[in-house]
Amino acid sequence: MPNSIPTLHADDPVSRLIDRSTRRPGYFPVPLIATSYNITLAGGLASVTARRTFRNQEAATIEATLTFPVPVHAVLYALEARIGGRVVKAVAKDKSAARESYEDAVDRGKTAVLHEELLKGVHMLSVAHVAPGTEIEVTARFAQPLAHVGGRMMLRIPTTVGDVYGVSGLSDCDELVHGGPVSAADLTVHCEAGATALIHGAAIAGTTRVALDRPISIEVQGWTARDILGRTAAGEAFNLGIAPACEGEADLDVAFLIDHSGSMDTTCTTGARISKHAAVLLGLNEAARGFRETDRINLWQFDDTAEDLGTAHGTHVSGLIRMLAPPRGGTEIGSAIEALLAQRASRDIVLVTDGMSHALDVLALAATGARFSVVLIGDDSLEANVGHLAALSGGEIFVADGADVGGALKSVVASLRAAQPDVPLTSGVLPLASGRRSGMQLVASRTAAVTDSEAPEATRAAGAYVASLRLAHLTAADAAKLAVAEGLVTHLTSLILVDEEGAAQEGLPAMRKVELPMPATYAPARMGFGGVVSGIREADVPDAHCNLLADFDDESGEGRIRVARSARPGAGSRSVSHSHGLFSFGRARQVEVKRSLKLPAPEADDGGSQAPRLTQMPRRIDWRSEGQNLVQGNMVGLPHDIADAIDAAARVGVVKRTAKKLGISARVLVIGLMARAASGKDRHAERVYRAILVKARTRDISHVAERLGLSIADIRGAGPA
Repeated sequence: MPNSIPTLHADDPVSRLIDRSTRRPGYFPVPLIATSYNITLAGGLASVTARRTFRNQEAATIEATLTFPVPVHAVLYALEARIGGRVVKAVAKDKSAARESYEDAVDRGKTAVLHEELLKGVHMLSVAHVAPGTEIEVTARFAQPLAHVGGRMMLRIPTTVGDVYGVSGLSDCDELVHGGPVSAADLTVHCEAGATALIHGAAIAGTTRVALDRPISIEVQGWTARDILGRTAAGEAFNLGIAPACEGEADLDVAFLIDHSGSMDTTCTTGARISKHAAVLLGLNEAARGFRETDRINLWQFDDTAEDLGTAHGTHVSGLIRMLAPPRGGTEIGSAIEALLAQRASRDIVLVTDGMSHALDVLALAATGARFSVVLIGDDSLEANVGHLAALSGGEIFVADGADVGGALKSVVASLRAAQPDVPLTSGVLPLASGRRSGMQLVASRTAAVTDSEAPEATRAAGAYVASLRLAHLTAADAAKLAVAEGLVTHLTSLILVDEEGAAQEGLPAMRKVELPMPATYAPARMGFGGVVSGIREADVPDAHCNLLADFDDESGEGRIRVARSARPGAGSRSVSHSHGLFSFGRARQVEVKRSLKLPAPEADDGGSQAPRLTQMPRRIDWRSEGQNLVQGNMVGLPHDIADAIDAAARVGVVKRTAKKLGISARVLVIGLMARAASGKDRHAERVYRAILVKARTRDISHVAERLGLSIADIRGAGPA
């Protein structure tokens, strides 16, 4: 008799172990297969068309999501998708209404695309129900003015970021994540006046292939300013003028706050073997030669703590610059600014940083009355947060061209010397809108023009950008109305499209998060002995071994990772953005991850079985990857202890009786209750809950949830009362 191989049930522990051993980050095909940028430069305004093609190479429907950085002053104003030969255009809606429309489409199996702003400078694109074997091309358009930095006209589009310090407040499925393969994009630039070239690269002729592990940085040479004819959504015509801002002669009374955290020890740009901090030192010394004796300069440095190095006049600042210490520690921007303001009531603060920190309350700092200007350093830098702070407080952000920090510092000094923004009047009438953006002055003035001489795309881009300038001067309700009318993505509105004509897909889509490419300048954070990495949950830590030691709080569900050994001191908190199996931090040696997972003592139940307490377990489930399996009661991808606890709960008498009443299996009922408990912080858990229990009455399931340690409050939104 030939040998036979036993068939393993999909839910037995051995099958679960085998299945989980083959499921690793990157195991599934990356759904984003092509990217291109088409840029048109007219009158100082860039209209950028970004196309992304998503393909589902799997056997079941998927949801592709991409969280990515955008220029903090860019305005996204159009979105469409090509689906099965049809072109579906998006509409702007209130942010919550757009999300509801998207989730409704997910529930109904319809293909949908949602583009939303998570933070100023960070957007998220979600494409739901990409059917097996199909492609969807998503086209987005945004407008952005040229920047005037160090006497040069430049355009910068960030494409990835490094590790960002602190906790963003975003849900796990929305976070910025890098670690994906290095990809490239097709770049085409049309410039009506002047010549364009990639910074530190060749002239752009035709279509150029660019790597996405570094920003797309373009210089425009021979550029001349001219007005652009634009129109608002209501049809009102205007002329938009964009030109280098006039420089002033005011003396400086300013505090410079210099970032010397651990991330500033990494290379500032590809092709230059110099750290961000070293580039800052060179730039400060260069800028100091232009200070006047009547200028008063206060110099601070910060990492985990802030230190006042003193105050000097004119070129005497060079003595303070020599006191700046090497990089170490974390990027506590918020507390550093608070320390500075507590000691010195400064009107102007210049923040010199790579921006890779969530550790600041932008709204609270903007309300202090100080004006924040930012000089951003590094190819992997992040404009969000610090750039938003500059915009809200009336300051400007200047992104250094690689290691040329001196040019950016000179530009910020010139901006500060202009005591008042230069807003020219036309016939004594106030302009429709105005603003300063990275060394450029923008003024939109009404005109009686009756014919459009501009290309339609330039007119549309100008209309969207002028609308964005007006938003800050409106109430939230009026700003939302204007953003909807102009079709803008803002903190109040999103763009949403649903393919109602397409076929509906069965089941919940499996989420496939597209990772940003690893920055070309990437170097792991250098952590010292006892350094803490915050924001890591138990489910994020790989099985087996890694080079970090993990401890978890059973009550909060959060954890921390401690480095056992390191070759250098200086530690700080840093959010981990990797999704790979091992977390790598510098030269730390491998140690074993120690877990302390305890299943609480069971309770006696009226049905003869014992009811396990499931309170903390919902947070450990990967709802985005296992959602459809769990809706069907398939627990093949769950950790063994969770699957065993669910089966134990399904044997409890009250669970079995309630499940029979609802017409579902006891196991699926338990999974549905756990999904609802996790839904407040996990969008995919909420989808599982809706698929299982959306029609259940609260009074039919609340007592079951309480018995399993899932509070009534966790399921208050469940079905009718």
